[in-house]
Amino acid sequence: MKRREFIAKNLGAGLAVSTGAICGGLPASSADLNYDSQKKWPLDAQGAVPPDEVRLLAGYIGTYHAPEGAMPRSGGWKAVYDMLKFDAPPSYKKKKVAAPVMYNSSLGQVAISRSGRDPEYHIQMAYSPTAAVEEVDGQLYCNTDDVASICNYEMTWRCSSRDPHITYLRKEIGRVGSGELTVSTPAYTDRFRIQKSLTSLWTLMDAVRFLPAQAGWKKNFDLYMDLSSLRRNQVLQYSKESVIQTAGGNVPVSFYRQLGEGIEPIHYAVDEQKRPLFITQGQLGWGLNRIEII
Repeated sequence: MKRREFIAKNLGAGLAVSTGAICGGLPASSADLNYDSQKKWPLDAQGAVPPDEVRLLAGYIGTYHAPEGAMPRSGGWKAVYDMLKFDAPPSYKKKKVAAPVMYNSSLGQVAISRSGRDPEYHIQMAYSPTAAVEEVDGQLYCNTDDVASICNYEMTWRCSSRDPHITYLRKEIGRVGSGELTVSTPAYTDRFRIQKSLTSLWTLMDAVRFLPAQAGWKKNFDLYMDLSSLRRNQVLQYSKESVIQTAGGNVPVSFYRQLGEGIEPIHYAVDEQKRPLFITQGQLGWGLNRIEII
């Protein structure tokens, strides 16, 4: 089964099928992603109301302190993001009690590393969308355009249940050229037609911070979301200036908004140090946890 088909058919309903144990795994470098899947950030009913673009992260933002460190355009850093969702306790869903307690909870973490070579990214992700645990370790080589469009990538993806003997492992190589994305594994090759520059959410989280913050500016491209799902005809544009009240103080940000086929609107909040602090999409969000020098 292809990775894209597995995600679509199985993860939405939990991990319901199994294979024998597969030897191998992800590089040891993924081990520095540490998150508590039981961690929750309750909404403070008396707290400040964040701007609409990041309101779903209100619980998380209520205790948030922006990390120290810079993300130079030349690279040499690793930005680690908490992966978050918005939810309500089961008692509220079932009984519909008054004054529900909403909260953000942890799904995992993703680390986006930018090397000094221009531009090369290393992506590490570990998260638990259901009973399954997913891990990604990828290397992306991109163009020097304003959306860091993909030239090629290599990726290892592993998905396992709580039972360590039930594991799926896939290795992929992707190439972009002549209006086509080619995805190859030892078992199959897929080809997808593309008509615009192709980028990923992970690399766009870096590129967006250097885009013009001016009314009327916009950019068109295709999105290979997390290297598993192709979303065509995307439009990214500057939205507005605003302030986010966090536990560490008021943070001025520039908001960018992305619309397109097959996605819920994606919002990017970039602070004055050109760091994307928060990204939201539907009921999912990402918050910048820390910056490491590499």
